[in-house]
Amino acid sequence: MNHKNDFKAFSINNNANVVSQERYEESQSLKTGFPPDNITVHLLNKVLRQSSTIASVVSNFIATYSGNDVLDDGDIVKLAAQLNGALEQKIATEVPNASLAQKGITQLTEMVGNSNTLAATQKLVSDVNNNANSRLSKNQNGADIPDKNEFVKNLGLSETVELARNAVSVNGGIIKAGLNVQNVLSVGINPEKNLRISSSENAESQINLFVWSDSNNRKTIFECGDKNGCLFYSHRLSSNNVELFSAGKIIPADYQNFDARYDNIPVGVPMPYPHKYPPVGYLTCNGQTFDKSLYPKLAEAYPNGRLPDLRGEFIRGWDDSRGVDPGRVCGTWQQGGIQDHTHYKVISKQSVEDLVLTGNAGWYTESGGNYSRSLDQNTYTGNIAEAQVIANETRPRNVAFNYIVRAA
Repeated sequence: MNHKNDFKAFSINNNANVVSQERYEESQSLKTGFPPDNITVHLLNKVLRQSSTIASVVSNFIATYSGNDVLDDGDIVKLAAQLNGALEQKIATEVPNASLAQKGITQLTEMVGNSNTLAATQKLVSDVNNNANSRLSKNQNGADIPDKNEFVKNLGLSETVELARNAVSVNGGIIKAGLNVQNVLSVGINPEKNLRISSSENAESQINLFVWSDSNNRKTIFECGDKNGCLFYSHRLSSNNVELFSAGKIIPADYQNFDARYDNIPVGVPMPYPHKYPPVGYLTCNGQTFDKSLYPKLAEAYPNGRLPDLRGEFIRGWDDSRGVDPGRVCGTWQQGGIQDHTHYKVISKQSVEDLVLTGNAGWYTESGGNYSRSLDQNTYTGNIAEAQVIANETRPRNVAFNYIVRAA
């Protein structure tokens, strides 16, 4: 049903005689109002259209949601009441109740419950807070219980408490008989005064603990093993030895840290290795770079993150101010060399006559050996071309190994 609405929008056609929005905003009358005369009609139409449009929209809202006619009869009180009724109807029909998933109208409550749409009043919050304060605190672990004896009684633990008072302390005491935990653990003192531990009373094998002494050199012995003597540990003070005997084998691979005690070579020390590829945990000294964050100990030895290239090299002791090889720094490379020296050889007169002078270049023979320009009677100086071992370097006898370092 359509309800009557007397409030109409004025001058709303596309070709209405109204000033443009831009000129309307620039008009002085927008701030001062119209002058007493010479009012521009299309400017006045703009003002009437804006105010009448708002009035028409509000009156349509009132008529739609209040269900009443909106009349231009000057009754402001009635119009305000109709607007209020329209707003209430709008909220009641189209604004939802608040929930965890959406905004909306929230209803208050003073009752404790599990609703996700009701809101607690201040009184309900106060009641809940007082109730919580009167309860025991978890972090006190029962220390805030007013009457602890009554509390234990109500739990039915009075008899347990009495039994605990007569129990043997874990810090010491006397157990007059053997202790037997059925099907789990059996611990007892047998007639031979041995302490035996087994998974059950009738187990075929037990762990036997022997402690005794005598007046001779074997003061104390501790032995542990099954009835077949599979494992035997003994400490004899006479020889200060710790001996371990086993019918089986102790395999280093079964123990992750077995070799750690013997791997005492510092990280960064080059070690000769007889194979081409290094073992696990080692790197080859071939000048390669390494990740210093992955191998921090290796980085302490080589801060630049690069291993020395020891392929085909001899390692020489650092001079350390001795003066044999001065000016060196640890880890620096040195070019090969041969100490300056002179060879002496006696030749015949005929051999000397066969020498050919080549100016300042020196003496030479047809065999191609170069000699110095110094001749003294039957001697000359120069290199010896008749050596049995000829090579492109000066070297001692040697064996080739692959230098490696620990990567850690």
